[in-house]
Amino acid sequence: GKPQARNISFIQEGVALDVAQGAVDQGFLEKTFVGKVKFWDEGALFGFISCPEVSSMYHRDVFLSFYHAEELREAGGLFIGADVRFTIAFQNGPGKPQARTVLWLSGDSDHQLP
Repeated sequence: GKPQARNISFIQEGVALDVAQGAVDQGFLEKTFVGKVKFWDEGALFGFISCPEVSSMYHRDVFLSFYHAEELREAGGLFIGADVRFTIAFQNGPGKPQARTVLWLSGDSDHQLP
């Protein structure tokens, strides 16, 4: 017969990605990152978070959707330069980080998003 590859995975900057499913190692998904809101388009309802650690791995900013920014907006933490803590997911494929579990670091308190 002809050999066929199965359960293929590769390492991208130290992060194991499952090519077949576009999933990331579970331990990496639970890691939290700290960054700043770099851009927000109120009309289009999306933005980006700047995070040096994520940028060093994926050479891009972290996408922030309206759904994950809604409570941040309501709490007053959605502004350019706001410090945030977040996890990431890769729903649009490997190498395209999206913010999840976003926390606004507002001095003494954190405001968690869904």
